[in-house]
Amino acid sequence: MARLSHNLAANFMGQGVTALAAVLFLPVYVHLLGIERFALIGIYASLYGVMALLDGGLSTTLNREMASTSAPAQRQARLRAMESAYFALAAAMGLGIWLLSPWLAQHWLGVDEVGGEQVAHIFALMGLVLLFQLPVTLYNGGLLGQQRHVALNAVNGIFAVLRWGGAALVLWILPPRLETYFLWHAAASFLHAGVLAAMLWRGLGGGARQAPRLAALRGILRFSGGVWAVSLLGAVLLQADKLVLGRMLPLATLGHYMLAAMLALVIARASSPIFSSFFPRLSALVARGNSAELWEVYRFGVQAVAVIVLPVALTVAFFAHEILLIWTQDVALAGAGAPILRLLSLGVGCSGLLVLPYALLFAHGGTRLAFYCNLAAVVVLVPGLVRVAELYGAIGAAGLWLAVNALLAAGFPLLCHYQLSGSLRLALWLRDVLPPACAALLVVALLHRGLMLVQAGGGFDAALIMVCGVLSIGAAALAAPALRGWLLRRLRG
Repeated sequence: MARLSHNLAANFMGQGVTALAAVLFLPVYVHLLGIERFALIGIYASLYGVMALLDGGLSTTLNREMASTSAPAQRQARLRAMESAYFALAAAMGLGIWLLSPWLAQHWLGVDEVGGEQVAHIFALMGLVLLFQLPVTLYNGGLLGQQRHVALNAVNGIFAVLRWGGAALVLWILPPRLETYFLWHAAASFLHAGVLAAMLWRGLGGGARQAPRLAALRGILRFSGGVWAVSLLGAVLLQADKLVLGRMLPLATLGHYMLAAMLALVIARASSPIFSSFFPRLSALVARGNSAELWEVYRFGVQAVAVIVLPVALTVAFFAHEILLIWTQDVALAGAGAPILRLLSLGVGCSGLLVLPYALLFAHGGTRLAFYCNLAAVVVLVPGLVRVAELYGAIGAAGLWLAVNALLAAGFPLLCHYQLSGSLRLALWLRDVLPPACAALLVVALLHRGLMLVQAGGGFDAALIMVCGVLSIGAAALAAPALRGWLLRRLRG
């Protein structure tokens, strides 16, 4: 458990730096480019989210292989084969966006030009950035499986600052154009992928010159294909609201939605380090057949999600207007975006509860249950979004997205438990999730009420929101039995 907690801390530090870079520089982009141009950056974020999840399951498969396969030669052969397949996939995705750029501009967004820039040209540049940025996902998976969490997160943190901060700097120095933004991200992503590739191959003792052999993928294609199918539906679930609304809303209104959505997705980063830390450990325990420790580690991870993700989601939901106002310094933007942010943050909190069940299922090599649950959610969500958006606009779409994620969070973990152990484990699941959730909700509600009574504004509001987040996490940790015991043992030395 000591190494697991060490990796967890490293992953939170890395994701924290990435999230902080986004939080700091997104308002700069809005200020320099305007809300309509910023909407196109949000569109790119959605496209990247879809494409990164459509990596064929190779990054998740590579993570599992690095954690559970002991023979160095076998790992090298499979890495080279996955690398070749991944580059072909990334090239196809990037080229596809490039070729479809005129159609995307005219028939999806319904615009030809924004601020003197051809939108079709901007979509073509998005394809270039995707070509360079997607391989980062593969190398992340391999380095996590090698348990090199500290070095990986140090590099990712540096490049997060380089991408976000560097883009803001060049937009400030040069004329603020979207071409400049995307060209900078393409160059930074190319360098980032190269550094991670060198790290991964060095950890395997070289071997980078060997020719790829597709036969090395035998035995893992079924799992990789299953993860691909789950990821395809997961991408639709995560990004469908943005993609559907991109066709239905005016560009300025879409910009408000995208700003709230990108801030809500910062919350999702709180669950990413937990998956990154626990999935290799669960895979190794499954490979060794250690069932008792497997479920102990799993429950610890479930409580970690409830202690970290839920308090953050609740804090953002309660203080949505104040956060947007502090973040953007724009009263109108905060008023338009706060209801959307409130619903999306709660939806992200619900989806965070799926992280450990997914990790447990994938560690066993299973994907079918996740596929069917995601398929049912997509069947409800996508047509529902079109209808709800027509009637209620952005607020309706955000509300439906929250409802679908809440239903998944209520059902999928229990079905996963039943498939793997023959029991729903409902009492244990509620014991792991409800006490920290209720403790966090109580703290956030009381402090939000206090802020409404004081109404000091400015720096006081920001300080109170930060205190609220910290206290809610602390209260949730004290209410989670496994984490509380672990913290007491650490404090005693």
